[in-house]
Amino acid sequence: MKIKLDTHWERRTKHSFLTQEEIQNLFKIAGFKKTVFSSEVITNGLANTNYKVVLENFAKPFFLRIWTRDSNACQKEFLLNEKLAKFKVPVPKIYFTDWGKSKVDFCWGIYEWVEGVQMTQALLNSTEKQIEKYFQEAVKIHNSFSKITFEKSGFFNNGLEIIPFEKGFALEFFGELLGNPQIRNLLGKADFEKLVKFIEENRSKFSKLETENHLIHADFKSSNFLVNPKTQEITGLVDWEFAFCSSPIFDLGMLLRFENELGSSVKKSVENFSELDLEEDWYETAKLFDLMNLLDFMTRDLVEFKNVVEHCTELVKVTLKRFS
Repeated sequence: MKIKLDTHWERRTKHSFLTQEEIQNLFKIAGFKKTVFSSEVITNGLANTNYKVVLENFAKPFFLRIWTRDSNACQKEFLLNEKLAKFKVPVPKIYFTDWGKSKVDFCWGIYEWVEGVQMTQALLNSTEKQIEKYFQEAVKIHNSFSKITFEKSGFFNNGLEIIPFEKGFALEFFGELLGNPQIRNLLGKADFEKLVKFIEENRSKFSKLETENHLIHADFKSSNFLVNPKTQEITGLVDWEFAFCSSPIFDLGMLLRFENELGSSVKKSVENFSELDLEEDWYETAKLFDLMNLLDFMTRDLVEFKNVVEHCTELVKVTLKRFS
């Protein structure tokens, strides 16, 4: 099977294109006195807009990030950065962020530039042995940040304040998804019935999401890793805007999403290198949790997000076949 991962998925938002003068103004606001020599949009990613910016007489470029979603995501990433660095998670240093839109009408930040290519791109032309090494390294990084805990499970509010989950929220969310006629039509009667049965048989597993309080990246997939293709070393883990507190198995589910294309070494990497106390049914739990994401993607507009919807439908069917 040819590896494609999510390289053909449609972007959720249009790029926020800035002129060089506008970029120069942002660096001036951040206290940089040097002139912007060049800037280019980094096309990877499905939502926010990122730029590689070179200043005159600076040896290394900078990473300029423009958020297209809520301001809390920008603030969250900034506040988590210091915690993550202490646990030796390879996150880029943040030099400046403005989530209050004090000078311009969008949220933005200037980051350290991290050398490397997107792991998704590296995987497309990797051998089985290289794929295994990438995922071993990813699991080791997961070991580091999943040790970070907060006082309770829930979503982050401003200032990393936790908004606790309501009891039964996961099952309620699944109920909303199952009530969506588009999901029923995409799966067909037989697979939809398998989905309902799978969720019902595993409903007790949802308590992990509501009671465990580990830091979750919540977008823990290859497109958010920067890597050195020569050594398979991971040089950076980016995009913490969806982070919340819950079961670390949630992230493992996302990591395993494309294992049908990548091979058995992905699952073996988790089993051999995870420092979590994995229960016998951890794999089934991980797949169940990622179903929440996949089913949510399936509710998007069928015309605008045709590739996303079709691929996620295929992945859901693969999971149902595996466990039915």
